Amino acid sequence: MREKLKNFLRAWPSGGIRTALTLRKQGISSALAHKYTQSRWIESVGRGAYKLAGESPDWRGALYGLQDECSSRFHAGGLTSMEQLGYAHYLAESRPLFLYGPPKSKLPAWFTTSKFVERLIFTSTKLFRDAPAESLQMLSAGTFSVTISTLERAALELLYHVPQKVGFSEAQEIVDGLGTLRPALLQTLLEQSGSVKINRLFLYFAREAGHRWYAELDQKRFNLGTGNREVVKGGVLDKEFLLTLTKPSYPAEIPF
Repeated sequence: MREKLKNFLRAWPSGGIRTALTLRKQGISSALAHKYTQSRWIESVGRGAYKLAGESPDWRGALYGLQDECSSRFHAGGLTSMEQLGYAHYLAESRPLFLYGPPKSKLPAWFTTSKFVERLIFTSTKLFRDAPAESLQMLSAGTFSVTISTLERAALELLYHVPQKVGFSEAQEIVDGLGTLRPALLQTLLEQSGSVKINRLFLYFAREAGHRWYAELDQKRFNLGTGNREVVKGGVLDKEFLLTLTKPSYPAEIPF
Protein backbone atom coordinates (compact mmCIF):
# COMPACT_ATOMS: atom_id res chain seq x y z
CA MET A 1 0.00 0.00 0.00
CA ARG A 2 2.83 2.41 0.87
CA GLU A 3 4.57 1.64 -2.44
CA LYS A 4 1.33 2.37 -4.29
CA LEU A 5 1.08 5.72 -2.52
CA LYS A 6 4.68 6.55 -3.44
CA ASN A 7 4.08 5.78 -7.10
CA PHE A 8 0.82 7.70 -7.01
CA LEU A 9 2.45 10.86 -5.65
CA ARG A 10 5.52 10.49 -7.89
CA ALA A 11 3.34 10.37 -11.01
CA TRP A 12 1.38 13.48 -10.03
CA PRO A 13 2.73 16.54 -11.90
CA SER A 14 3.49 19.40 -9.56
CA GLY A 15 0.96 22.20 -10.01
CA GLY A 16 -1.47 19.99 -11.90
CA ILE A 17 -5.02 19.02 -11.05
CA ARG A 18 -6.23 15.45 -11.45
CA THR A 19 -9.84 14.32 -11.62
CA ALA A 20 -11.55 11.26 -10.17
CA LEU A 21 -12.03 9.89 -13.68
CA THR A 22 -8.34 9.99 -14.56
CA LEU A 23 -7.42 8.59 -11.15
CA ARG A 24 -9.75 5.63 -11.66
CA LYS A 25 -8.01 4.91 -14.96
CA GLN A 26 -4.79 4.63 -12.94
CA GLY A 27 -6.33 2.23 -10.46
CA ILE A 28 -7.16 4.79 -7.76
CA SER A 29 -10.76 4.23 -6.65
CA SER A 30 -12.97 6.96 -5.22
CA ALA A 31 -12.65 5.33 -1.81
CA LEU A 32 -8.85 5.34 -2.03
CA ALA A 33 -8.81 8.95 -3.25
CA HIS A 34 -10.99 9.84 -0.26
CA LYS A 35 -8.54 8.05 2.04
CA TYR A 36 -5.62 10.00 0.56
CA THR A 37 -7.62 13.19 1.12
CA GLN A 38 -8.31 12.27 4.73
CA SER A 39 -4.61 11.59 5.20
CA ARG A 40 -3.87 15.01 3.67
CA TRP A 41 -1.75 13.74 0.80
CA ILE A 42 -4.12 15.40 -1.65
CA GLU A 43 -6.83 18.04 -1.32
CA SER A 44 -10.21 18.41 -3.00
CA VAL A 45 -10.67 21.43 -5.26
CA GLY A 46 -14.27 20.71 -6.16
CA ARG A 47 -16.41 17.67 -6.73
CA GLY A 48 -14.26 15.01 -8.37
CA ALA A 49 -11.05 17.07 -8.67
CA TYR A 50 -7.89 17.14 -6.56
CA LYS A 51 -4.53 18.82 -6.13
CA LEU A 52 -1.44 17.87 -4.19
CA ALA A 53 -1.62 19.05 -0.58
CA GLY A 54 -0.05 22.47 -0.03
CA GLU A 55 0.11 23.44 -3.71
CA SER A 56 -1.65 26.35 -5.40
CA PRO A 57 -2.20 25.52 -9.08
CA ASP A 58 -2.91 28.28 -11.60
CA TRP A 59 -5.22 28.16 -14.63
CA ARG A 60 -2.73 25.96 -16.46
CA GLY A 61 -2.98 23.34 -13.75
CA ALA A 62 -6.76 23.46 -13.94
CA LEU A 63 -6.67 23.22 -17.74
CA TYR A 64 -4.32 20.25 -17.47
CA GLY A 65 -6.89 18.42 -15.34
CA LEU A 66 -9.67 19.31 -17.75
CA GLN A 67 -7.74 18.21 -20.84
CA ASP A 68 -6.49 15.08 -19.13
CA GLU A 69 -10.07 14.07 -18.35
CA CYS A 70 -11.64 15.15 -21.66
CA SER A 71 -8.87 14.09 -24.06
CA SER A 72 -8.04 17.71 -24.99
CA ARG A 73 -11.51 18.48 -26.37
CA PHE A 74 -10.97 21.93 -24.86
CA HIS A 75 -8.06 24.26 -25.51
CA ALA A 76 -6.89 27.72 -24.54
CA GLY A 77 -6.89 30.11 -27.48
CA GLY A 78 -7.41 33.68 -28.63
CA LEU A 79 -5.82 36.27 -26.37
CA THR A 80 -4.75 33.63 -23.85
CA SER A 81 -2.58 31.86 -26.43
CA MET A 82 -1.12 35.14 -27.62
CA GLU A 83 -0.16 36.14 -24.09
CA GLN A 84 1.53 32.80 -23.49
CA LEU A 85 3.40 33.01 -26.79
CA GLY A 86 4.64 36.52 -26.03
CA TYR A 87 2.53 38.45 -28.51
CA ALA A 88 0.25 40.26 -26.09
CA HIS A 89 2.63 41.32 -23.34
CA TYR A 90 1.13 44.79 -23.19
CA LEU A 91 -2.31 43.50 -22.26
CA ALA A 92 -3.84 43.77 -18.79
CA GLU A 93 -2.64 41.29 -16.16
CA SER A 94 -6.19 40.40 -15.11
CA ARG A 95 -7.10 38.89 -18.45
CA PRO A 96 -9.71 36.12 -18.40
CA LEU A 97 -8.93 32.65 -19.65
CA PHE A 98 -10.21 32.32 -23.22
CA LEU A 99 -11.23 28.69 -23.57
CA TYR A 100 -12.69 26.99 -26.66
CA GLY A 101 -14.59 23.74 -27.02
CA PRO A 102 -16.88 21.88 -29.44
CA PRO A 103 -20.53 22.90 -29.94
CA LYS A 104 -22.91 22.25 -27.03
CA SER A 105 -20.04 21.12 -24.80
CA LYS A 106 -20.20 21.90 -21.10
CA LEU A 107 -17.45 22.36 -18.56
CA PRO A 108 -17.48 20.40 -15.29
CA ALA A 109 -18.56 22.33 -12.22
CA TRP A 110 -15.20 21.90 -10.50
CA PHE A 111 -13.55 23.83 -13.35
CA THR A 112 -16.04 26.69 -13.65
CA THR A 113 -16.06 27.27 -9.88
CA SER A 114 -12.33 26.78 -9.40
CA LYS A 115 -10.50 29.59 -7.65
CA PHE A 116 -7.56 28.84 -9.96
CA VAL A 117 -9.56 30.19 -12.92
CA GLU A 118 -10.58 33.63 -11.72
CA ARG A 119 -12.23 34.80 -14.93
CA LEU A 120 -13.37 32.62 -17.80
CA ILE A 121 -14.72 33.26 -21.29
CA PHE A 122 -15.80 29.94 -22.72
CA THR A 123 -16.73 29.58 -26.39
CA SER A 124 -18.48 26.34 -27.34
CA THR A 125 -18.91 26.62 -31.06
CA LYS A 126 -17.38 25.24 -34.26
CA LEU A 127 -15.31 28.11 -35.61
CA PHE A 128 -13.63 25.82 -38.15
CA ARG A 129 -15.15 22.92 -40.08
CA ASP A 130 -12.03 20.79 -39.80
CA ALA A 131 -9.10 22.65 -38.30
CA PRO A 132 -5.75 20.94 -38.94
CA ALA A 133 -3.89 19.38 -36.03
CA GLU A 134 -0.96 21.75 -36.57
CA SER A 135 -3.19 24.69 -35.57
CA LEU A 136 -2.77 23.54 -31.95
CA GLN A 137 0.44 23.24 -29.97
CA MET A 138 1.66 22.23 -26.53
CA LEU A 139 2.56 24.81 -23.89
CA SER A 140 4.99 23.63 -21.23
CA ALA A 141 4.08 24.40 -17.65
CA GLY A 142 7.07 22.74 -16.04
CA THR A 143 6.05 19.21 -15.05
CA PHE A 144 3.14 19.06 -17.52
CA SER A 145 1.90 20.62 -20.74
CA VAL A 146 -1.44 21.97 -21.93
CA THR A 147 -2.89 22.41 -25.42
CA ILE A 148 -3.25 25.94 -26.80
CA SER A 149 -3.81 27.50 -30.20
CA THR A 150 -0.98 28.48 -32.50
CA LEU A 151 -0.68 32.17 -33.33
CA GLU A 152 -2.50 31.64 -36.63
CA ARG A 153 -5.51 30.02 -35.03
CA ALA A 154 -5.47 32.33 -32.01
CA ALA A 155 -5.55 35.39 -34.29
CA LEU A 156 -8.81 34.20 -35.83
CA GLU A 157 -10.29 33.07 -32.52
CA LEU A 158 -9.81 36.46 -30.90
CA LEU A 159 -11.74 38.16 -33.73
CA TYR A 160 -14.79 36.10 -32.79
CA HIS A 161 -15.06 38.30 -29.67
CA VAL A 162 -14.72 41.69 -31.42
CA PRO A 163 -16.15 44.09 -30.34
CA GLN A 164 -18.11 42.58 -27.41
CA LYS A 165 -15.22 41.17 -25.33
CA VAL A 166 -12.19 42.38 -27.32
CA GLY A 167 -12.00 45.97 -28.47
CA PHE A 168 -11.65 46.77 -32.18
CA SER A 169 -8.53 48.91 -31.72
CA GLU A 170 -6.93 46.34 -29.45
CA ALA A 171 -7.53 43.54 -31.96
CA GLN A 172 -6.07 45.65 -34.75
CA GLU A 173 -2.97 46.42 -32.69
CA ILE A 174 -2.45 42.73 -32.01
CA VAL A 175 -2.80 41.66 -35.65
CA ASP A 176 -0.47 44.52 -36.64
CA GLY A 177 2.29 42.71 -34.74
CA LEU A 178 1.80 39.33 -36.40
CA GLY A 179 4.17 39.69 -39.30
CA THR A 180 5.59 36.16 -39.08
CA LEU A 181 2.41 34.08 -39.45
CA ARG A 182 2.57 31.05 -41.74
CA PRO A 183 0.50 31.74 -44.89
CA ALA A 184 -0.08 28.04 -45.64
CA LEU A 185 -1.67 27.43 -42.24
CA LEU A 186 -3.63 30.69 -42.47
CA GLN A 187 -4.94 29.64 -45.87
CA THR A 188 -6.21 26.34 -44.49
CA LEU A 189 -7.82 27.91 -41.42
CA LEU A 190 -9.53 30.67 -43.38
CA GLU A 191 -10.88 28.12 -45.84
CA GLN A 192 -12.23 26.10 -42.91
CA SER A 193 -13.67 29.14 -41.13
CA GLY A 194 -17.42 29.49 -41.39
CA SER A 195 -17.51 33.02 -39.94
CA VAL A 196 -17.85 35.78 -42.50
CA LYS A 197 -17.09 38.39 -39.83
CA ILE A 198 -13.85 36.70 -38.73
CA ASN A 199 -12.65 36.21 -42.31
CA ARG A 200 -13.37 39.75 -43.46
CA LEU A 201 -12.05 41.39 -40.31
CA PHE A 202 -8.82 39.40 -40.36
CA LEU A 203 -8.18 40.28 -44.00
CA TYR A 204 -8.94 43.94 -43.31
CA PHE A 205 -6.44 44.07 -40.42
CA ALA A 206 -3.82 42.21 -42.46
CA ARG A 207 -4.25 44.55 -45.42
CA GLU A 208 -3.95 47.62 -43.21
CA ALA A 209 -0.83 46.22 -41.51
CA GLY A 210 0.81 45.48 -44.87
CA HIS A 211 1.99 42.01 -43.85
CA ARG A 212 3.96 40.12 -46.49
CA TRP A 213 1.91 36.95 -46.06
CA TYR A 214 -1.29 38.85 -46.95
CA ALA A 215 -0.48 38.75 -50.67
CA GLU A 216 0.04 34.97 -50.51
CA LEU A 217 -3.54 34.25 -49.39
CA ASP A 218 -6.01 33.07 -52.02
CA GLN A 219 -9.09 35.02 -50.93
CA LYS A 220 -11.28 33.44 -53.60
CA ARG A 221 -11.35 30.26 -51.51
CA PHE A 222 -12.65 32.00 -48.35
CA ASN A 223 -16.26 32.44 -47.27
CA LEU A 224 -16.63 36.24 -47.38
CA GLY A 225 -20.41 36.27 -47.78
CA THR A 226 -22.33 39.14 -49.33
CA GLY A 227 -23.66 42.47 -48.15
CA ASN A 228 -22.44 44.89 -45.52
CA ARG A 229 -21.53 43.81 -41.99
CA GLU A 230 -21.49 46.24 -39.06
CA VAL A 231 -18.65 45.66 -36.62
CA VAL A 232 -18.60 49.09 -34.99
CA LYS A 233 -21.75 51.19 -34.80
CA GLY A 234 -21.48 54.66 -36.26
CA GLY A 235 -18.29 53.81 -38.14
CA VAL A 236 -17.38 54.07 -41.78
CA LEU A 237 -17.68 51.43 -44.49
CA ASP A 238 -14.58 49.73 -45.85
CA LYS A 239 -15.54 49.29 -49.51
CA GLU A 240 -13.33 46.26 -50.17
CA PHE A 241 -14.50 44.04 -47.32
CA LEU A 242 -17.87 45.75 -46.73
CA LEU A 243 -17.32 46.21 -43.00
CA THR A 244 -18.51 49.16 -40.95
CA LEU A 245 -15.50 50.01 -38.80
CA THR A 246 -14.16 52.79 -36.62
CA LYS A 247 -13.38 56.04 -38.31
CA PRO A 248 -9.69 56.39 -39.18
CA SER A 249 -7.70 58.87 -37.11
CA TYR A 250 -5.99 61.32 -39.41
CA PRO A 251 -2.80 63.14 -38.35
CA ALA A 252 -3.09 66.81 -37.59
CA GLU A 253 -2.43 69.11 -40.55
CA ILE A 254 1.04 70.57 -40.70
CA PRO A 255 0.91 74.35 -41.24
CA PHE A 256 3.02 75.75 -44.05
